[in-house]
Amino acid sequence: MYQKTIRENNEKKIFHFVYKEDRDLCIAEICSELDMSFPTVKNVLYKLMDRGVIKESLKISSGNGRKAQAYCLNKNFCYSVGVRIDSRKFKFLLVNERGVVTKELSVRESFHEKNLIPRLEEELEIFLDSIPSDIREKILGIGIAIPGVVDKIGRTLEIGTNFKVGEDEIEALSQRLNLKILVDNESNLSAIAEKFLGSGETFSDFITLDLSETISMANFREESHYGNFSFRASRVEHMCIDIDGRLCECGHRGCWGTYVSDRALLKSFREEFREIKRYSDIFKGEYLESEAGQKILDEYVRYLAVGIKNLIFLYNPERIIITGNICRYRDLIIEPLLDYIYRDHIFFRGKETITFSDLRENSGTLGASIMPIVDSLF
Repeated sequence: MYQKTIRENNEKKIFHFVYKEDRDLCIAEICSELDMSFPTVKNVLYKLMDRGVIKESLKISSGNGRKAQAYCLNKNFCYSVGVRIDSRKFKFLLVNERGVVTKELSVRESFHEKNLIPRLEEELEIFLDSIPSDIREKILGIGIAIPGVVDKIGRTLEIGTNFKVGEDEIEALSQRLNLKILVDNESNLSAIAEKFLGSGETFSDFITLDLSETISMANFREESHYGNFSFRASRVEHMCIDIDGRLCECGHRGCWGTYVSDRALLKSFREEFREIKRYSDIFKGEYLESEAGQKILDEYVRYLAVGIKNLIFLYNPERIIITGNICRYRDLIIEPLLDYIYRDHIFFRGKETITFSDLRENSGTLGASIMPIVDSLF
């Protein structure tokens, strides 16, 4: 479980306030909102200006007829690189302090335990070398999203069920690149992205449910706004929803992932429509409008609803934010999904609990991208 505890000092508080407000602010307004003295705020603002974090903006009315100097966050004062790894590709993003993507690259290749880190280093160096030097010197670090577990005790990173690399390999890579590298489960990083960039901003207790080639979940909890927070990933891929169901690669039957992962849905459609090649083909009219296609999609939605109901009973979250490729097609499943979940329900909260991410399948990669920024500045 990752846990971030903010150091309570004036510089942090003022930076967080300016970042959160994202507008022109005068010293008097900051003093009033944070209950700090004018000299304290002024001194901190000058320190942040010296570091290039904030800048002076246009003067604004102070309410007594005079114009007061205003300050705002300095756009592009820092950058970070995000990487998403699975068994078949790397995805790289360069983002600024707001998570705005300024450069991206995908590299498709099959990986195994022995070639993953050398190939990652090679592609990272190519990506970093393509970034202008004035931007590269502002990069705070690299965040890496993986589909499996970060085992702190065993010091291993699980890329797949039988695919692991050692944490010491990442540490050595960090030294060679001279950049901080942080690695976490993609669902945990989806939670970071949703909190700072997406649908989770106003919630202190929510779940991200990532529906991709595998199924993963993170439970996000926060004690204060942009303050102390923690999140824990869960391997809901192997939550059993049918004890006599489909055989999973883990050796057991009825695992949730065998019904609602991208791979599972694609497999079901291919068994009926052999000409289908890609996940996106599923949602073409000729397949979905057929009786067989409607039956397959309805079964997918029902099994998705069963698992989500279990999560609601277990965690009672303020929100469940669904991420992944399915978000592109939310309009096709949202009504029947909510109907299956809340038909004769006895939950504390209602249908508003379930939402689809506007970040869609990029949630985990964006979370990886901003993690070094969050770790350094929040």
